[in-house]
Amino acid sequence: MPRATAVIFDMDGLLVDSECVYQRAWQTTAASLGYPMSDEWYHSLTGTTLTSAELAVREHYGGEFPLDAFREQWVARFFASVRAGELVAKPGALALLDALAARAVPIALGTSSDESFVTPTLDGAGIGTAFDARVTAEMVEHGKPAPDIFLEAARRLDTAPARCIVLEDSQAGATAGLAAGMQVIVVPDLQQPVPDTRAALAGVHASLGDATPQVLELLDL
Repeated sequence: MPRATAVIFDMDGLLVDSECVYQRAWQTTAASLGYPMSDEWYHSLTGTTLTSAELAVREHYGGEFPLDAFREQWVARFFASVRAGELVAKPGALALLDALAARAVPIALGTSSDESFVTPTLDGAGIGTAFDARVTAEMVEHGKPAPDIFLEAARRLDTAPARCIVLEDSQAGATAGLAAGMQVIVVPDLQQPVPDTRAALAGVHASLGDATPQVLELLDL
């Protein structure tokens, strides 16, 4: 691999401790509608786009599942959590972003979330202005685990994919980064990478703080 010159971050579960907020909103809403949702099954949706996740919900529970009511209620619960200040940056996130900014390293956000969720999430965590480029689910044809989001982020940074580091927390995101031909570091949140994926990763770390030395090493800084 050539020396890395740019970094692309996932958002939910990686930079922002938001996956647990989504999970609570989805599970509480599903249960209130009479459709219990297990942790294991919910975790299988992690890292995918909202459209893909909702299609999976309909397939899992069947055509009688009240998808419109489900969407309205979980979104309301999620934004109530945002207003309550429950979205915070993950440990080490602010320090890593500051370290990259101090060294003038181009950075992008590459997230499966829709823009309507991205700005409130980033602003809630205090990192809304940190990125040179942002790519959200609506900007590409295929979401993670396809590589489209990360390839578009590299294009917007005017950087070759092989010179990009991807930081991810989910299996879908790790798969997308590897498919894009990038160096992928995973900081697991709700799920661990599967063995085959783990073997192809540049690294796996317990926190962004733990990952920072490797990120800087790959950037030759």
